[in-house]
Amino acid sequence: MMIYYCTPFSLEKNLGKSYNEYVRKLTSNPNDWIFFIDGDCKALDPNWGKHIEDLINKYPDTGIFTAITNRCGNRHQCYLGSRSNDENILHHYQLSNYVKETSYLKVTQINRVISGYFFGFSRKTFDLVGGFTEIDGEILKVDNKFSKKVLNIGKKILLMDGVYAFHYYRLHEADPKHSINHLL
Repeated sequence: MMIYYCTPFSLEKNLGKSYNEYVRKLTSNPNDWIFFIDGDCKALDPNWGKHIEDLINKYPDTGIFTAITNRCGNRHQCYLGSRSNDENILHHYQLSNYVKETSYLKVTQINRVISGYFFGFSRKTFDLVGGFTEIDGEILKVDNKFSKKVLNIGKKILLMDGVYAFHYYRLHEADPKHSINHLL
């Protein structure tokens, strides 16, 4: 098993196509895993890769893994269910250590679509759902559509309770969920 970590970007604004190209170029092995991480997102634990490997080994039939975060559009992925406006990266580092120490191999099942700031899936799952939806000009909701397809085939989406990812997610904006001009 290999685990690949990537930060795809689409100049064509067709993120589904970019995701599909990455997966197909990286591996054809159904047992390999691919994690997509947004450019404004960072795991703060220096040993996060080993942590994720341990979770994959414990929960190998998972459809999608995602990390707990400080900010995203779906609050069910945020630490304590709320979006943080805390700009202090050292606080987030301490929080990362805390969740790792208290929840290393713990997960929470998510039964709805997710935000894709930090998510991973096996090549097997990718093939089962037919990859990502490709629509010209579409960057938004690609992650939602993929996660819905995963749920529709009966696979689980697991929030890695002990893996904390700092997500900038338009921290400078008063209304981050609706400040999306750069994505259109």
